[in-house]
Formats: sequence, structure tokens, C-alpha cells
Amino acid sequence: MPFGQSAGLIISNAFLETLMLYHMVLFIVFIMIYKSIEFEKHFTVEKAPSWSHVAYFTLLTQTTVMAGEIAPKTKFGRSLLATHVFLSWFVVILSVTPVGDALDAMSENTSSALDY
Repeated sequence: MPFGQSAGLIISNAFLETLMLYHMVLFIVFIMIYKSIEFEKHFTVEKAPSWSHVAYFTLLTQTTVMAGEIAPKTKFGRSLLATHVFLSWFVVILSVTPVGDALDAMSENTSSALDY
């Protein structure tokens, strides 16, 4: 049974692998961006954060959890964070659309079967 097949949904492994690749690329790109700027100037931290702090912040931003301990304090910081959140949502929308299409196809098949 292909991964993602349950309740009549079939999501290809290639699609899921591509989706994970998009998330990983976005994650790595934003870690590099956040480390390359003066993070402490644009976000509420006392000193330049370590790689693990930046990875933590990037993960929370990308999953839209946002613990709130680091917040943007400049216009550039807010713009960068908004861009990161927007791109993260874009990747989520890419993942939800095929699932919605599969659910629509299932409901059409179910309703046409009930018409008989």
C-alpha cells in the first residue's frame, strides 16, 4: 500500500518527497539568511544567537508555532519574518491542494454511487 493511502486517498511518494524537499530547502535558506544578518539588531535577543538558536527560531517560524521569545523589532526584521511565514504557508498550500482534490474526487465517486 503506497504511503499516504488511507480512506481512499492516494498521495504519491514522489509528491511527499518533493514537499519535504521544499520544506528542508526553505528551512536551510532561512537559517542561512538569519545567520548572515545582524540578528540581534533586527530581533529581540540580547546577543548574536548560536546556530541552534537560529535553527530553533526558523523551525518555530516555519511551522507557525512562534513561541514569542524572539520577535522582530525593526521594519527589516518584520519584513523578513513575514516573507518567511508567507513562503512557509505557500508550501503548506502546495501540500493541501492535492489532498483536497483527492477528497473531492472521493466525494464525487461516493455521490455518484449513491445515485443508483
